[in-house]
Amino acid sequence: MTSRAKKIPPKQESEALTDALPEFGSGIIPKAKKKVSPFLRGGIIVVVIIVLGGLLGYFSKLTPRFGMQSDRGAYYAIFLNTGQSFFGTIEREDRENIMLTNVFYMQLVDQQLPPLEEGGEPRVVQQPQLVKKGDEFYGPDSSIRINREQVTYIERLREDSQVLTQIQARLSVQE
Repeated sequence: MTSRAKKIPPKQESEALTDALPEFGSGIIPKAKKKVSPFLRGGIIVVVIIVLGGLLGYFSKLTPRFGMQSDRGAYYAIFLNTGQSFFGTIEREDRENIMLTNVFYMQLVDQQLPPLEEGGEPRVVQQPQLVKKGDEFYGPDSSIRINREQVTYIERLREDSQVLTQIQARLSVQE
């Protein structure tokens, strides 16, 4: 047996249903939307981006760049890409600079040794010597500001480091 009911295609069926239902909010008259100028909207977006960028830049200056927290009073070795190395305490640091205080550096000094054989020539060897920044003849301060672009790497000195032992001995003599 076949049904004699009139079959309605699915598309027409959904249209018939929506025509029968009352429209949601039919008793409320929609308010006209205010048009915002695209230039104003773009200007607001630019201002928000600038403010967020400024905040990001400010807070990035407060945190150390190399992922290390410098301990107050701890001594560090800072090696530069020029081959120089400095030893001292990190006073403060930001994205561009590291401020190092109580600074020391190594300097090679010629040292004359007695001859190995009797009547022979005296020998000259270069020995590393620890120099305190500020003891130079032109009288600089004992702190330096190091540009981060010149830094190859930074290491914290251990308590039993020979360099740290010499630094502490030099500082105790000066006190």
